[in-house]
Amino acid sequence: MSQATPILSLPLIQPSQAQKHVTHNEALLALDALVQPVAIDRDRALPPNDPAEGDSHIVAVGASGLWADQDQALAVFAGGGWVFHAPRQGWRVYVQAQDGDVIFDGTTWQDAGSDTPEMLGINTAADATNRLAVAAPASLLTHEGASHQVKINKATPGDTNALLFQTNWSGRAEMGCVGSDDFSIKVSEDGTTFHEGMVVDAASGAVTFPNGVAGTGSAAGLMGGQTVAFCGERNSSVNVGQSLSFGNGATEVSGPVMPFGGKIVAITLSISGGSAGVTAYELYVDETADPAFAVSVDYSGSGGPETAVADFAAAPRTVSAGSAISLICAQTAGAQRLVGTFYVVFD
Repeated sequence: MSQATPILSLPLIQPSQAQKHVTHNEALLALDALVQPVAIDRDRALPPNDPAEGDSHIVAVGASGLWADQDQALAVFAGGGWVFHAPRQGWRVYVQAQDGDVIFDGTTWQDAGSDTPEMLGINTAADATNRLAVAAPASLLTHEGASHQVKINKATPGDTNALLFQTNWSGRAEMGCVGSDDFSIKVSEDGTTFHEGMVVDAASGAVTFPNGVAGTGSAAGLMGGQTVAFCGERNSSVNVGQSLSFGNGATEVSGPVMPFGGKIVAITLSISGGSAGVTAYELYVDETADPAFAVSVDYSGSGGPETAVADFAAAPRTVSAGSAISLICAQTAGAQRLVGTFYVVFD
């Protein structure tokens, strides 16, 4: 009968053996050291001067003294003396001094490294670029009791963080911050030439459509002939030099930015409160007033609303894409509850 187990070399009780408890206890002590093993360190060539019962060390190369000829062994202080366990390939030990695991490769102990995989392929192969790869009908990211965000981070504004949509591994659409911090959506029919459909400026939030907007109804091509109304208001009294609020909550700044070029063909102004008298507004383009395009209401002070229309269809005011447009007060008699609208026919 064998004297020890083939893997951990645990002593076996022999037939008709006297003092069987000695063999049994020796096996238990070995298991106590080798199951979930923890070593204090791995760089000692000499044993510590005052070890505690149960202390374990991985013996460094060049060991001497009581550890002589035990290089790479797991040394355990048990029963007042050192017990050595020769490692087998694949043994894993947690080393307290380095706060990490080491693995015996058959010759030396090697750092096990992080438990976080460097690549992960689920039902497909990952590679150096696509370190996380998933092949599945769908992928689900969900909340853990509340909200959930998907974050795509880049190093500098000139880098790219985006979602790329492909057909047979060839790009067809991309959305994100591509080469700048502006958010854009672009498309391609061949994966080589991309066309920007929409850009949102990072500094202002202004939206532009570099290649125009497809028209609807009777308009042909780009949004030619389509008229869009931009409406601003102010409920309290207004002073000369103040703009109406065009959706931005403020009354002293420019209004919306034109997403593409067009012509201002009309302006209206309605007043339904405040003092009697003439209140006039002028077109405000890129923070510069244009008195040639103005509208005024001689308000009676008796409620209303009272409305005036200025028609510029015969000689419209041209505005380019990216222009900031609003209406600014040029004259006031203390009117309140004002609504101003300008109408733009896009090219």
